[in-house]
Amino acid sequence: MLLKNESSKFKVILSFTLFILVLTLAYIGCDNRSKKVISVTSISIEQKTINLNVGETDSLTVIIQPENATNKEVKWTSDDNEIVTVSAEGKITALSIGEARITVTSIDGNHEAFCIVTVTEKHIPVIEITLDYTELSLLEDETWQLTVTIIPENATNQEVLWSSSDEEIVVITQDGEITAVAVGEAIITVTSIDGEHEATCIVTVSEEYIPVTGVYINHQNLIIEVGYEETLLATIEPENATNQSVTWSSSDESVALVSNDGEVTAIASGVAIITVTTEDGGLADSCELITNISVTAVSLNRQSISLYIGGTETLLVTIMPENATNQNIIWSNNDPSVASLVDGIVTAISLGTTTVTVTSEDGGITASCLVYVYTSDTFFVANAIDWANAVNNIQQDDLSTTYTIAILNDLSLPGIQYPTFGNRENIEVSISGNFTISLDLNSTGRLISVRGPQAVILVDIALQGHSENIYYLVNVNDSYNNNNRVNLKMKGNSSISTNRGGGVWVNGIFEMEDNSSVYGISPYNNREFAVLHGNKNYFKMSGNSSIHDNTGGGVCIYSSFYMTDNSSIYGNTRLGDGGGVHLIYAGRNGATVSFSSNASIYDNHVTSGNGGGIYGVASTISISDNVSIHRNSAEEGGGVYMTPDWAWQYYLSEMTMSGGIIYGNVESGAPADKANISIQRATISRSRIDETIYNYGDDSHILPHTDWDFWGTNYTVEGRE
Repeated sequence: MLLKNESSKFKVILSFTLFILVLTLAYIGCDNRSKKVISVTSISIEQKTINLNVGETDSLTVIIQPENATNKEVKWTSDDNEIVTVSAEGKITALSIGEARITVTSIDGNHEAFCIVTVTEKHIPVIEITLDYTELSLLEDETWQLTVTIIPENATNQEVLWSSSDEEIVVITQDGEITAVAVGEAIITVTSIDGEHEATCIVTVSEEYIPVTGVYINHQNLIIEVGYEETLLATIEPENATNQSVTWSSSDESVALVSNDGEVTAIASGVAIITVTTEDGGLADSCELITNISVTAVSLNRQSISLYIGGTETLLVTIMPENATNQNIIWSNNDPSVASLVDGIVTAISLGTTTVTVTSEDGGITASCLVYVYTSDTFFVANAIDWANAVNNIQQDDLSTTYTIAILNDLSLPGIQYPTFGNRENIEVSISGNFTISLDLNSTGRLISVRGPQAVILVDIALQGHSENIYYLVNVNDSYNNNNRVNLKMKGNSSISTNRGGGVWVNGIFEMEDNSSVYGISPYNNREFAVLHGNKNYFKMSGNSSIHDNTGGGVCIYSSFYMTDNSSIYGNTRLGDGGGVHLIYAGRNGATVSFSSNASIYDNHVTSGNGGGIYGVASTISISDNVSIHRNSAEEGGGVYMTPDWAWQYYLSEMTMSGGIIYGNVESGAPADKANISIQRATISRSRIDETIYNYGDDSHILPHTDWDFWGTNYTVEGRE
């Protein structure tokens, strides 16, 4: 019974399992019958054509229709694998120049598509083209082959086009062959296809061949500075020679180079022969070329030397640059009587000064040395102590009467209250040296004091003062001077200047010459004259000497005054009478006031007073020989103002003028009728006065002329005696 039940149970389970299996198989069969296969209908390649350079790669893209086709497998092939290969994935590789057809075929349906691949070399552009000739001379019917060069040599496109500017004269083939057709000139042009670069050749066609008979360079000898250039020109004879071509050469290219155009470049100092040679006939001409390094500067080891008689000094010359080609020099000596000069060796001969000069032969560049020659009575001064010693020795010496103080550099000295050289009589002291002696600031003494009978000669010395405590910078006191000795002489560009007091106070003989000057004296009260001269002795200006640009007036004269030989008084101003010259009883009782020989008084100005150029009180003056008084100004008598001594009516002012000129002076006071002259007595001949003449005398005669031109006629204006 139990076994039967178990058998029935087994059958039930087996039946259920079989049922499930049948249902599963039925479902699977139904599903397979419902799934549809989609076939490929067309195929194409996205790129129809491709251009590649050798060695390049690219990938082709295939397009399958419909996009949901069941089988999308394809096969790639190349019709020429030596030109282009293709991988199973459609990657193509360019192997060599040419063209290949790449085909893709679908597995489903064998549909095909293709792409044309063109393979070329990599493009290298043309940069430039040139011809082997830029000029040609041909005879009629002559032919010539031109050769073109393409740069770079491996440019991809080597094609060119040839053309002629006038085919009636010259024709050219596309191979570059020229044929001369007729006499004339034409331009052959070759043009690259790539970039259209051009090169040209000028072709001259002549009837017959004319040979060269000579060639000449425009210089046979030439000097060029190192580093500079010069172009030599070659002339071929005859001018119409057929072949004008030449070559240039240098015999020494370390000295000079020459280009094909004859341009010479100097490389180093030396000599080179530059030669031009004709291509036709080998004729030649030459130029001797000297390359030069010029002298730019010359200097001496000394600018000044001081020697006793018999002493020597060797001057050394430096030429710059050191490698200058021409090192030759020329020595010269301004005064061989003072010192001799042999190859730079200076030997002192006699007392005096001379200038030794060296001049370069190349360029004429000079350097000079001033030579001072002294006797044993000479003192060399480089500082205040040297000065004090020199002065003390001269004061105490009783053996000599002539001394020289040689100033070796600029000095600053204390002022003195006593005569510089003490009570020595009949001595002469020369102070020289082309330097400046200045007074210490706030000093209360004078710089130089001369007691008569003494003489001080300033030679090329500048005296300067800076203190308003100094009444006069230089004092000369020899009231009588029975020996007629010159107490003070200025020469050789000597000067006295820049003092806050006066300049020179002279009671003795004072002479200025040889470009000496007194200038820039600026007294604190604007009244102290630059030069004050008194007593019966004289003051003389000559040799281009001058008194100028002083603010207290130019010169005040009590006795004799001589102004001659291009001397001048100008640019002075004064708060008071007499801007240029102030005369007090001058030119009387045996004394003389004379202006002559191109002397001039101009541009002097009085701010409060009379006589801008000349002011005189009871004085007598003489003007002659082209003396000019002009552009001065004052309240009255802008040019000349001469008045009597009103306390003594018989002390008149007188002027004699012959050959003088007074013009352009200005009068600021009313009635402004004495702009040029205001005077009591005047004798005027051969002279010119621009404006008016005024006379103090009651019975005076006013000249009846409006232009006041007295040239060639003698007029006299007289006043009361």
